[in-house]
Amino acid sequence: MVMNTPVTIIKMAQPVMRKLIRLVQIVMIFIPVIAYSQQGTVVSGVVKDASGSLPGVTVVEKGLPTNGVSTDADGKFKLTLKGTSKILVFRTIGYVTREVNVATNTSAIEVRLQTSAQGLDEVVVVGFGTRTRIT
Repeated sequence: MVMNTPVTIIKMAQPVMRKLIRLVQIVMIFIPVIAYSQQGTVVSGVVKDASGSLPGVTVVEKGLPTNGVSTDADGKFKLTLKGTSKILVFRTIGYVTREVNVATNTSAIEVRLQTSAQGLDEVVVVGFGTRTRIT
């Protein structure tokens, strides 16, 4: 008759504990891989035209219109890609919209925009007047 003494319980639990420890080790190996795969690709660069840098250009990842930035006063931008398209869309008023594939070069890109031949279709000016009361 086998008695349930602490020694026999420990001997029976050793193979289970070894398997559990091995499983935890394997999971710990894959945690950095999973964390690294969640990081997006960082793309930076400058947007210029014929006369110099362009501030205020909207830079958006194609397919993800909520993932975008505007260029600073020097025309520089930095964007973390979240999707798989690797295409950036550059647009601003008075210039032709341009799409650039950044799959091969993400370190520092230089984008040149061409002026648009089309003008604005319509400008609406709204004025709010003031009234003086005569009492």
